[in-house]
Amino acid sequence: MFASVWACLFALAFWGTASRQEEEVLRLHRLLVSAQNREAYALEERLRVDGREEVSLSAVAQAAPRLARVTSRVRLTDSEDIRFAVYFSPEALYIYSRNSGVWNRAAYNHPAAAELEELRDPFAFWLRMLAHASEVRARGGGRFEVTLRPFRDDIHGMHVEDVLEANMLISLDEGSGRLDTLTLRARLKPSIIKNRQEIEYTARVVGDAGVPALTLPEAAQSAMPLP
Repeated sequence: MFASVWACLFALAFWGTASRQEEEVLRLHRLLVSAQNREAYALEERLRVDGREEVSLSAVAQAAPRLARVTSRVRLTDSEDIRFAVYFSPEALYIYSRNSGVWNRAAYNHPAAAELEELRDPFAFWLRMLAHASEVRARGGGRFEVTLRPFRDDIHGMHVEDVLEANMLISLDEGSGRLDTLTLRARLKPSIIKNRQEIEYTARVVGDAGVPALTLPEAAQSAMPLP
């Protein structure tokens, strides 16, 4: 009889814990979707590999008129990088090379558009990560630590696999309760070929006062079609 009682209590505790975890994941999911659906937002993103910054981005998007802009710097070597900006308008995307000063235009069915699509919706990646959540811990002060199951994904052109352990840190603005900072940290299986062991990807949501109004630059109107 006592064994049955303890079994029932254990089951209730287990299901209670599972239910709380599901509630926390759903809460974080709603916050991400809310940020994704805002009339306008701005983000600053950084990708570091083994402590060295490889990619930095600044993203701004607005619903009226519908337009998004992403400026990016991608490290090639210690002394060389690629700098570009992409404007996502309803009819086409416009790519500006900050290295050469050249404008190009491409339709959304162009192969390059598929490669740049992840820049268009930066929150989609974090929603995918949340789907790998195995545990959520509230740390107080609007901070959450999410333990992730091993995953495979892409972060701005870098394929991530062989994940040994990973977690996501989510911080909310204490005044508004909105998303403030998202951080992914992952430790990877050592590999001679890929030569990377740790990654850190951070996205900081800029406050409303820091979201600029967007317009498509006049120079984009004379952009050459992308081959």
